[in-house]
Amino acid sequence: MRLSLHAAAARRPAVILSYAVAGVSALLSSLCYSEFAVRMPLVGGAYTYVNAVFGEYLAWVTVANLILEYILANAAAIRGFAPYFSMLLNQPSGKFITPWRGYNLDWWAFGLCLATSGLLTLGTKESSRVNVILTLLHVLLVVFIIIAGLVKSKPGNAQPFFPFEVRPRACSGHLPAAGSAEGRQLCPNTLVECCPS
Repeated sequence: MRLSLHAAAARRPAVILSYAVAGVSALLSSLCYSEFAVRMPLVGGAYTYVNAVFGEYLAWVTVANLILEYILANAAAIRGFAPYFSMLLNQPSGKFITPWRGYNLDWWAFGLCLATSGLLTLGTKESSRVNVILTLLHVLLVVFIIIAGLVKSKPGNAQPFFPFEVRPRACSGHLPAAGSAEGRQLCPNTLVECCPS
């Protein structure tokens, strides 16, 4: 949430370019996976491909890095759920955060982590079904937000598009948000779970 607010405040409407860069990056990554899938008729994510090309040790290191990335990215994403949910209910952003001995306890994040971990322990088939349902809901939500945004948008808010007089300088601040497309790795890994060999 802070990165989005900072990018929107510092770069104004030009932050749209960061989303375009992130989309192109995800597209190029999916094209790389498509090329690998054609050359090696094996279902799988990064482990399968790195194992086939570089060997098992580097494949293991790659998967260990991916797990670390998932832990950090998911912790940051789930930590932002309670403030967004409280703002959705027109409450202060710290409504569901409990201060305790200098720490801020987020029971929503704790409960959601437990629920998703419990779901994963049930099995691959059950977790993949929930994944499909949540993906469909996510797509519907994105379509709704796009339609609502187009209906309520004011073209005057996009002026000036770049916040500075010098155009190239505008690219320096909104590109860090483009690196947050770590979800491109989830598709091939989920495919392994749904369709083993």
